[in-house]
Amino acid sequence: DLWTQDQTLLPGESATYVAWYIIDDTAASSGKVINTAIATAATPLSGDDATLSVTSNEAVVDIAPIPSIAITKTSSVVQVDTGNTTIDVGDQISYTIVVTNDGNTALTGVDITDTLTAIGGASLSLDAVPVFVSSTDANTTFTNDTSTSVPTLLVGEAVTFGATYTVTQAAIDAGGVSNTASVVGYDPDGEAVSDTIDDPVIDKIAQTPSIEVTKVAAVDHVTGTDSETTTGDTIVYTITIENTGNVTLTDIDITDTMTDGAGQSLTLTSPSTFSTYTLAPGETEDIQATYTIEQSAADTGSISNTVSVDGTAPDGTEVSDDLDTPVVVSTTLNPSIEVTKASTITHSDSDVSIGVGDTVNYTITVENTGNTTLTGVTVSDTILDSAGEALTLTTGPTYGGTGTFDGILDVGESVTYDATFVITQQAVNAGGVSNTASVTSKDPSGSDVTDSTDSATEDLIPRTAAMTVVKTADVDDNGDDKNGVG
Repeated sequence: DLWTQDQTLLPGESATYVAWYIIDDTAASSGKVINTAIATAATPLSGDDATLSVTSNEAVVDIAPIPSIAITKTSSVVQVDTGNTTIDVGDQISYTIVVTNDGNTALTGVDITDTLTAIGGASLSLDAVPVFVSSTDANTTFTNDTSTSVPTLLVGEAVTFGATYTVTQAAIDAGGVSNTASVVGYDPDGEAVSDTIDDPVIDKIAQTPSIEVTKVAAVDHVTGTDSETTTGDTIVYTITIENTGNVTLTDIDITDTMTDGAGQSLTLTSPSTFSTYTLAPGETEDIQATYTIEQSAADTGSISNTVSVDGTAPDGTEVSDDLDTPVVVSTTLNPSIEVTKASTITHSDSDVSIGVGDTVNYTITVENTGNTTLTGVTVSDTILDSAGEALTLTTGPTYGGTGTFDGILDVGESVTYDATFVITQQAVNAGGVSNTASVTSKDPSGSDVTDSTDSATEDLIPRTAAMTVVKTADVDDNGDDKNGVG
């Protein structure tokens, strides 16, 4: 019914008509368009011949099927934590996938394959498979209901899918994520047609490796020494390592350096060696170390300790940290020395009374009663008679131990010295002797530490005044052998 014009054709005359058809999806999918024409006319004849109808042959136009599909992909970052522009664990990367039928046949069985990896190739997973979002064709058969039967992608239709990836530590450690997508569909003949995005969609994540170390000390005192920090007490150190960056740190090593107040190197009591550690971002590790104070360290007045750490980021970057200032524990210095003296008498004969020639034996004891080592220990002795006049020791004072004394007195150590005095008449006349001992030494700082006996050691000699008179007579005889005149 395209032409209703009244036309008269004379014998031998012809007329040409033109028509057109815009190929639709259905026709394109069928592969050809078949067209026939019917011409009818009235004739001068009557009866059945009054109307003439003629049908043309079929005009067949083959349509070459050109199935084609295209896929594109973009990404954007959704910040979960406000006020932050970096990509952190828990942030989301949102992917938009657009699939377009840019061929001339409808496609069925459309399936998207999405591959997500960390930069470097480690496998990652989307939060869920891509889901349908929208279509450019109002007649679309796509829905976001995954239970729906496989839809058809119409010619010229573009459908959008969405997918998300919630960022994990593995992605940050790798420096980002790489995403590729491909799509496959099937033409009416069941032949597959596919496409893959030109380049991976890469979202790089800035890596900021960082580490921090802190250290505190507490003293575990030996029972009864809470008021001082000295030899035998144990310093307990707590080392805290924190990963303050955004990537995992491995092979974290600890270097601990300890010196006494004189700068001499010290060695921890425990541990003998430190382990290596791995820390995720924000993770901390507390490590304990101890040092039991030695006398040589206590004598210096302080113990200084510092620590450093270094670790390795996933890309091989080395990070390190050390203490801003050393942790210093002061030791308590209470130098003290004490000298005491005792005496005995050795008699020179069987007479039990004390007299000239008897020997007074002195034992002088020197003890380090403080908590520091004392050096340069020297003993001196003063002996007087009871009238206050000076006397001189017969021997000593000399070291009473075996070998020789080096003048160094350790904490709690004591040494003895011996001296003698053989009683003289001066001492007897005065009624006895008085002896005082003193000691001098140096503490670790070089200050004098001294002591003297609290009182003199008195050895009294009893004095006894006595006199006898004896008289005899001889006669110088004049020869008469008689005692008489002359």
